[in-house]
Formats: sequence, structure tokens, C-alpha cells
Amino acid sequence: FVVNDWHASLVPVLLAAKYRPYGVYKDSRSILVIHNLAHQV
Repeated sequence: FVVNDWHASLVPVLLAAKYRPYGVYKDSRSILVIHNLAHQV
């Protein structure tokens, strides 16, 4: 999963907490992409 900016930054946490214990998405990985770091601060 590619997570873009702060809007979706908790998606990896949700995947780990809700789905990984059931074996769903257990082999998937996530990456957070910040396209404009100066705008995020």
C-alpha cells in the first residue's frame, strides 16, 4: 500500500491492528510518501 500524506497516514496502523491478527494482508507492506515536506509542518 502506498500511503500519501497525512490524510491516510494511519492506514498502516489500521492494517496492523485490525487485519493482521486474522492473517489478512499479512504479507503486505506500506510506505508513507510525503510529496511536500515544507507544507506538512
